[in-house]
Amino acid sequence: MKIERGDKYQFAHLTLQEYFAATALRDRENELIERFKNDPERWRETVKLWCGFAGNSTNLIEVIYQEDSLTAFECLADAQEVYPILAERIIEEFKDKLAEANSDENLARAFGAVASDVRERGRGKVVFEFLENALNNSESLEVRRASVKALSKTNLPQAADILFRYYEDVYLVDARLALINMGDIAVSLLKGLAEKGSETAMRDLVKIGTPYAREILNGLLYHSDEKIQRLAALNLAEFRSLNN
Repeated sequence: MKIERGDKYQFAHLTLQEYFAATALRDRENELIERFKNDPERWRETVKLWCGFAGNSTNLIEVIYQEDSLTAFECLADAQEVYPILAERIIEEFKDKLAEANSDENLARAFGAVASDVRERGRGKVVFEFLENALNNSESLEVRRASVKALSKTNLPQAADILFRYYEDVYLVDARLALINMGDIAVSLLKGLAEKGSETAMRDLVKIGTPYAREILNGLLYHSDEKIQRLAALNLAEFRSLNN
C-alpha cells in the first residue's frame, strides 16, 4: 500500500522468508496458486505479498476467493490492480460480515488493512466510507462497535478523527478504548481535552504511554490553571511508575 505522499510503499504482512518466496514466484502465478491450495496456512502471507508485486492480481485473487474468501479480501489491501467487478463482489460480501469483526480479530484487521488505502476512487476509500457510515448511522450496536474496531486498525489520522467524535459517548465506550490503542495518532486529539482540564484525557495519555504523551502531560505542568497543573503532576507521577 502507498504511504506518505505516495512515493514509498509498505506491506502490511512481511517476514523475510515470505518476502523472498513472493519475489521468487513473481512470474509463476499458477505455481503459487497450487501451493496455496495445498497448504493455505503456510502460503497465505506470501499470497498477500505477491499481490503487492504483481501488476494485475485479478486471476490469483479470483481463485483464492473460491478457496478462502478472507484471504482474498486481505489481498485487496496490497493489490496494485484488480478488476473492479471482482473487488466490488468481495467487498460487498464482507460488508455483510462486519458485525463478526467484534469477535474475529483477523476480520477486523482485514477491514482495517483494506480501508487504510484511502486514495480517491480507490477500493480502500469505499471500505473506509462504509465503516464511517456504519459507525454514524447503523441502528445495530454490534455493527457500530465493529466499525470502531475496524477503523482503529487502519492507523489513519482521519480514522482517529472520526473515533474522537465518540470519545465521550457513554453508549460507545469502544471508541475511547480504540483511540487509546491507536497510540500517538490519538495524542494530539487528547491534548486539547487535557488542556481544558479533562482528567479522563490525562489518564488516557498515561495509558498510551509514549514519549509524545509524556511530553503533553509535562507541558501541562506550566498551565495557567493551577488545578490543571496539579492533575498533570499526579498523572505524570503515575506515568513514570507505569512506564519505567
